[in-house]
Amino acid sequence: MSKVKDQFYIIRGHYYTGFGITSNSKERNVDYWLHGKPIPFTHVFKGNHNHILALENYLKTGVIPLVQLDIQEKTHREWINDDEFTTDDLLEIVKQAIIDRHYDIKLVAVDYSFYSLIEVKNLGNEILWEKKSTSSTKTLS
Repeated sequence: MSKVKDQFYIIRGHYYTGFGITSNSKERNVDYWLHGKPIPFTHVFKGNHNHILALENYLKTGVIPLVQLDIQEKTHREWINDDEFTTDDLLEIVKQAIIDRHYDIKLVAVDYSFYSLIEVKNLGNEILWEKKSTSSTKTLS
């Protein structure tokens, strides 16, 4: 039985903007760290599994200039095939798709990296990731 992939992330790698889906942001972010310097996810969204899959499929339909890299037999990495295309550009497309397509998906983290001390809190209908520091707690939004 496969894990439910209910999270969508945006990442800015060393040369390209990319995105993906996962069931565990921490484990997935570790995968990027294993390839060199840690790379945080610029944005992490969480929501209905089917809506997360639909969002990913929508982005793969030609909405953005995309290239898939075959890393292993069954593994694909999606990267934006345009050096000028920023994470902010992708974020705006994702936000608009969530609104237009009525996806049950919410932004849950900004600048997420597995090596940060992170605590999840539910506040009403919003899920926030808080980065803990020794001096103070700052809510990322």
